[in-house]
Amino acid sequence: MEELKYKEEDKFFPIPENEKNLQTIMAEHFVDIPMENVKPGHNILEGLCFDNSGDILYVCNTPMSKIYKIDMLTKQVYLFIDLPEHMMPSAIKIHKDGRLFVTMAASDNGGLIAIISKERTNIR
Repeated sequence: MEELKYKEEDKFFPIPENEKNLQTIMAEHFVDIPMENVKPGHNILEGLCFDNSGDILYVCNTPMSKIYKIDMLTKQVYLFIDLPEHMMPSAIKIHKDGRLFVTMAASDNGGLIAIISKERTNIR
């Protein structure tokens, strides 16, 4: 492997000596989240959370007010819920009964926490 070298005109700082030999892991592509009809700069994903069995991964698209559900076995991506535009989900936690507790980074009334049933039939 070729040694990494920096030039004076580079924008980035050299890796500190005590960090040059740290073990690294290369990330691999896992799944694509649908981004059709997404405004440029609004493809921000946040709030990863696994369900209680570890088979489903939830993720928020904060600016677009969407929560996606990913089947970990098949890698299928589903739109779990499309929230009203004024609700911007930022993090998800799952209760042992399956309800999703979702923090909203912003709303018409400031920050809030929404509780969503796992069947998406009730939002409080």
